[in-house]
Amino acid sequence: MLKMSDPVIQAIVQARVALLFDDPWYGNLVTRLEVVAANEVDAVHVGYRELRYNQEAVRHMTPPQLTACLREGIDALIAGLAGPPISTDDQVPRQEFIAAVINANVATGRKATDQLAHLDAKTPRTSRQEKEAIELPPHLSALCGYL
Repeated sequence: MLKMSDPVIQAIVQARVALLFDDPWYGNLVTRLEVVAANEVDAVHVGYRELRYNQEAVRHMTPPQLTACLREGIDALIAGLAGPPISTDDQVPRQEFIAAVINANVATGRKATDQLAHLDAKTPRTSRQEKEAIELPPHLSALCGYL
């Protein structure tokens, strides 16, 4: 069970809430995920159903770095939807995630292609973190595992 008094859990909650305010589409998707402590991940792993995190790695991230890592995780999941499911076990969580994306699009008024537009290098993102040009250090960027 998660303890809200844990500073790492507080940081994750704050990052999720920040996404709700800064970019509701991402926030809508990230807040649906169950938060699970997982020391086997290097930093943060965003999956179809869970947000798995390594306590020590998250403890050393700044709030903007954690928020950026969550956003990158959602981006990786969206990009992965173009291919076939990884396995039969992956089918139902994948379908649930697709339904969540559709729901987030409806809830935020986004068009189906809007969330992919920023993957094109010619289309800049406009969130507060992006405007502040916050980037993960190379060692943390490499640690953010997805799928």
